Amino acid sequence: MATAVNSNTLALQLEKVRRTIPQLWFNENVFLTKLQAREDLEVSSRPTRVPLDIQAGGNGGVVNLDGGDMGRGSAGSRAVGLLSNAYYRWAIEWSELSEVANDSSGKSIQNYVEKEVGRGIKNFRAFLDSLVQGNAADQLDTVVAYTVGDPSITVTTPARFSDQQIIQVVTGAVGGAVKSTVQISYVDYINKKIFLVAAATGTAPAAGDSLLAENATNVANSGINGIQNMQVSSATGTFLTLNRASFPGRLSTPFQDGGGNAITPAFGRLLLNSMRLRNGVDAGIESNGFFYMNLDQEAAWENTGLVITQNIFQQVTGDSSVDQLKKMPPKSLAGYPIVPSVKATQGRIDFIAQDHWFKQEIMPLDFYDIDGKTVFPIYGASGGLASTKITYLVFGGNVATDDPAAGAYATGLAIPSGY
Repeated sequence: MATAVNSNTLALQLEKVRRTIPQLWFNENVFLTKLQAREDLEVSSRPTRVPLDIQAGGNGGVVNLDGGDMGRGSAGSRAVGLLSNAYYRWAIEWSELSEVANDSSGKSIQNYVEKEVGRGIKNFRAFLDSLVQGNAADQLDTVVAYTVGDPSITVTTPARFSDQQIIQVVTGAVGGAVKSTVQISYVDYINKKIFLVAAATGTAPAAGDSLLAENATNVANSGINGIQNMQVSSATGTFLTLNRASFPGRLSTPFQDGGGNAITPAFGRLLLNSMRLRNGVDAGIESNGFFYMNLDQEAAWENTGLVITQNIFQQVTGDSSVDQLKKMPPKSLAGYPIVPSVKATQGRIDFIAQDHWFKQEIMPLDFYDIDGKTVFPIYGASGGLASTKITYLVFGGNVATDDPAAGAYATGLAIPSGY
């Protein structure tokens, strides 16, 4: 007679499913939440007119009040910038069986479709937040390297991408030839890689290639505005369709080159004073402004403080050494709030004049609706229905600043080791 072993009883044993489901990926929406929709803009499909008081008027001079000629005067000039809408969607798709197999607590520990659709708005906002880091061309990042074996693309800011996202690879800068369209499988945030479902077809991605959102037109200034095309120190190009060359110095943002050096209090003061030099001592710095940066510059600023920290050992009591590091990094730079984001460009710091930035909307972010329906069927190859459903979130609008000189930025700052 054989002794019963565990395998003889497996058919009787209950399976335990842990009810806690950790989320092993993340999405972040920092910068976009700082922008408010302007209530005074009645936005239609036509470009929004943004009037700018762009040139001072009047003419001062010496006068002979004993019958002399008083001379002539002048008046200020206004210009009109134009802000067009850009349109985006976020699609969520699932099979009928995945829905009915998880639609009650008796079947599943989580209502799968309800969860996926419910967090779609947060994911969509995170996608838009990735786009507004850029240059109004729907560019997410630039290729650092490509590995065929994985296959994977190394990037500088992996947090701007999401799992299963479809992106375009463009040769060099925006406007170059489209090399391929690839789909991401997983984003490796630590190693700064986006792994692909399959190797890129055609010409392989190369260092310096641009990575654009799916269906991007690959044309400059065709998408939602971003920090890198709104805050620009240049005498060329355009700002809200206005040629910078036609208004010398008026549509350029105060700028300082970090020169590969670490940020210091003196450099921070220089960056702030560049706005005072441009806008005057009293009105030079917006009181509601904040510094926007990635964690590399947040750490660099903290490192500056650690260098000048002094502890007198004889005055320290207790049996433990002094903790040189606070629980959290500094919350301000020169008294202005620091707003960190893992999506911000490394080696760069922006001073954002929040009162001058705004968001306009023709279609506020919401579910795409046809006669009250927000879930739609997918059709199979036969022309009949497939057992698959899809829903869309849509957004139409744009963001901008109405005064590029109200902000400031610095690039070329040293990135601490490990970032």
